[in-house]
Amino acid sequence: MNLMSLSEVLDRSINTLRKNLKNIILFNLVYSVISGIIAFILIIIGIITAAFTSILSPSSVGVVISTSLIILIIATFVISIKVGIIKISAQQYTGEKISVQNALTSSLISLPKIFVILLLASIVFSPVIFVFWKLITWMMESVDLYLFEFGIEIVKWMSIIIIPLLMLLISLFIVLIYYTLFSFSFQVATIEKKGPLASIKRSFILVKKNFWKMVGYNLIFILTVMGIRYSLQSLVGLILGIIYLVGKLFSINQDYNILLASLYGVLSWPINILTWLIVSPIGGIMSTLLYFNQRFKKEGLDIELELKVLENTMKGSN
Repeated sequence: MNLMSLSEVLDRSINTLRKNLKNIILFNLVYSVISGIIAFILIIIGIITAAFTSILSPSSVGVVISTSLIILIIATFVISIKVGIIKISAQQYTGEKISVQNALTSSLISLPKIFVILLLASIVFSPVIFVFWKLITWMMESVDLYLFEFGIEIVKWMSIIIIPLLMLLISLFIVLIYYTLFSFSFQVATIEKKGPLASIKRSFILVKKNFWKMVGYNLIFILTVMGIRYSLQSLVGLILGIIYLVGKLFSINQDYNILLASLYGVLSWPINILTWLIVSPIGGIMSTLLYFNQRFKKEGLDIELELKVLENTMKGSN
């Protein structure tokens, strides 16, 4: 229980995953089934509600609000799985023994809290979405009016590719900044049992003064998970490439498009399952360990935990 460097956070995250692999896999399986059924029912209700809303109030505002609520409901069920992962990965510091049932209960109970956190985050982020939408619309109209009139083909195609790509990168960077500000909200809500607004405020406090470092850490975490995921998926392409070369080597007359498409479907299915069960939780584990690391740095929580362990040891010896 001490301050960790970035490499130590990454190493301990993999070690935490390895130690709790069975519970994490079982939790992911069971929770996904339960939440999937509930989410499906709620989405159907939401679609019906949105349809009635559009009929009764055909204005775009009503449609946007009802559609946004459906998206928020889906996001709530997708993200609430992090609560169980947080509980499992935090037990090394909290001293709790978290079973699969405990993790499931925590995730399901946290659904209203997660929904409110996402709603508040969406409200905060909505002005940025509006500004970017207006900016993109204006830039695309400018390209149409200025560049296409002059018929400069190279400039036109560069603008068609570069401008949207640049806007996408800027958008992703801003999303990363917002994500960093809210990144510890779920840990605070789960571990410290605070309400939605207090969790968001606490997350802001924890990333304060180390904000850009936290942005960099979160970017590395995202790239690490993506790297592992795409490395596994690239195995499918490698296997298909070998099969294709062997077929060509022996001059096998076969419709390779159909064969390779069928093999891709068969081989990618277990890779996707493996990614979903094992790779996806790594991001939640990393952010949880980073949350504790920030508390170690800002609040001396590591000393408090070590004193608690020492006190329990002394009580046990007596």
